[in-house]
Amino acid sequence: MERPRFEQPPSQPNENQPPREQPFERIFGLTEEMEGPVQEETKTLFLDQTEVEDELEKTTDEIETIEAVIEALPGFIGRYGGRPLPFTPEHVHLIEGSPPPGMNLEAIDYDTDTQNVRFLMRPGAEIPNLVLAHHTAHEFLHWLSFHSAQLKEGEIAVRRAGFLMAGAKKDVIYGTAINEAMNEELAKRLIRQMEKTSEVVMDDVRRRQAMAGEFGLTEPASTEDLLLINHLDKEDYASPVQIHRFTYPDERAVLNAVIDGIAAKHADRFTDREQVFDVFARAYFSGRLLEIGHLIEGTYGKGSFRRLWEGEDITKQQAALPPSEQAPSGEHLENAA
Repeated sequence: MERPRFEQPPSQPNENQPPREQPFERIFGLTEEMEGPVQEETKTLFLDQTEVEDELEKTTDEIETIEAVIEALPGFIGRYGGRPLPFTPEHVHLIEGSPPPGMNLEAIDYDTDTQNVRFLMRPGAEIPNLVLAHHTAHEFLHWLSFHSAQLKEGEIAVRRAGFLMAGAKKDVIYGTAINEAMNEELAKRLIRQMEKTSEVVMDDVRRRQAMAGEFGLTEPASTEDLLLINHLDKEDYASPVQIHRFTYPDERAVLNAVIDGIAAKHADRFTDREQVFDVFARAYFSGRLLEIGHLIEGTYGKGSFRRLWEGEDITKQQAALPPSEQAPSGEHLENAA
C-alpha cells in the first residue's frame, strides 16, 4: 500500500514571524525563474476576491460577525505558532441556493483553487451570528493551516493542507478524518473564546442558555458540543426548532481518544491532555509531523501513524493489545518530517 508522503516544512516554529501574504508556504517544482511570478499569482488570487455567481449581498450583521472572527484569529492561532492571513469579509461568499430541509445555511467548502470560502444560503433567511461565526472560523482555520503545493502539468496542485497529504497517485488523499477533527476542535475552542469576548455573538449565547433549559439540555454531556438552539424564524415560535452542534463528532472522538491515550502513556512528559493537544495544534499550523508521529507510534504501535491517516480508529486496536505488544517508542516511524 502506498505510504503518505511528507516534506520538511520551511523554518522553525512560527512564533513572532510576520503574517503570510497567501496560503501556500511552499510550492514545489518551480524553477528559479518561475518562483517569483507564481508566488505573485497565488498572492493576487488570494487578495483579489471578486463576486461569484448568485452571490448575495451581506447584511451589516453578517459583515460584523465575519470581522469578529477575523479579529479573534491572530491571537488564537498565535498560541500554536500559527501565522495569520489578511482576511476580509470579501473572502466569504454567501451564494443563493437551497440548503437541505430544515437548514438556512450550508457550508460548501474552502476552495483552494479559487481561494475563497463559499456558503450556500437560503434567500431571505436570517442566519444566527453564532452559526455564521462557527462556519467562518472552521473554514478560515483550514486556510490558516500549513499549506504546500506542487506544480503539476502547468497547474498548481495542493500537496499538503493541515494534516491532509496528497498521495503519489492522482486523487489519493490521506488524513481527511484527522484533518477535519483537528480543525473543528480548533474552531470549537475559538468559538467558546468568542462567546465570552465578542459582543456580536452574545445574544445567541443567551438564547442558547435559555432554550437549553427549556429543552432540558443542562448536563455537561448534552451541552459539551451544543452551539445554538433556535427557531428557523426567531420571531415565530411555532416555526421548526434547529439544534446546532459542533461538527465531525465521530472524527473528533477518535482524535480525542488518541490524545487521551498519549497523555496517559506519557504522563512523565505531559501533565494533562491539553498539552498533548498543543503539540498536535502546533503540527497542524507548522506542517512538522515528526513529533506527533513519534508520540502516536510510541503509544499505539508501529504503523499506527499511517493507519490513523488512512482513517482507522487506532485506539480500538491498541486497547486490545497486551502491554508487551504495545510499541514503547516511536523508533519505527518512517519518513515523517
